Amino acid sequence: MIRIGLIILLLQTPLYAQIYPGPRSSALGSASMALQGSWSIQQNPAGISTLERPVLAFSYEQHFLDPELSSQSALLVLPINKHVLGLSFRRYGFSEYAEQSAGFAYARSFSGTLSLAIALRLHQIHINQYGNASALSLDAGMQFRLTERIMIGSFISNPGRSGYSNSPASNVPVGMSLGISYFFSDKVLVLTDLEKVLGRAMDLKFGLEYKPVKEYALRGGVSVNPYKQYAGFGFNFKGIAIDAAIISHPSLGISPNLGLSYEF
Repeated sequence: MIRIGLIILLLQTPLYAQIYPGPRSSALGSASMALQGSWSIQQNPAGISTLERPVLAFSYEQHFLDPELSSQSALLVLPINKHVLGLSFRRYGFSEYAEQSAGFAYARSFSGTLSLAIALRLHQIHINQYGNASALSLDAGMQFRLTERIMIGSFISNPGRSGYSNSPASNVPVGMSLGISYFFSDKVLVLTDLEKVLGRAMDLKFGLEYKPVKEYALRGGVSVNPYKQYAGFGFNFKGIAIDAAIISHPSLGISPNLGLSYEF
């Protein structure tokens, strides 16, 4: 019934691509505008600008415990001198409906204080009996470190309002986000994001990460529109990172996801 309802909704309203922020951010309420790391390529690619070593990562999310409704993501980040390049791929859907996108991102940090990034993304949608549609969008992101403990980040997606081919009534979402992160200490990180997607109500997100030891992190968060709860953990040892998250939707249920990454 979830899948049937989703198809009906998609055929009656503008198409909204699924955004997957990665397992770490998912456990933090998806508050990631001022978050740094390889999975930032999916939300605010400015967050990959400080990476110094190549990273390869994969993730899987099962939506609402439906075995046929899932997301798969993969990324590769390559630092080259002062420049950081990133490739990303994600797929969401089931047999009757599927979305997939591939992206290329370029990011650079200036003096360790300001980071800028742009990303080019190819979006594709397939609906049984309706065919395929595709679109190309351009995104841009920024992060600025105010102090050693405070960072702000912003991101704009598809400002050119690109639409899907063969589907003139459907557009890639146009969105703007602003976030801030604050390190209370070496063990506690707090994040909050304000997000506005055209055609949707504004969303406010909160996340908290606690590291009892350097290699292990506990995470939690909430978002208000719709109200969702998030939790998860991360483990990092010798360049291998395992991140897990679970998302609780008040009407649709829970969605677990798991990610694995390796820093060369």
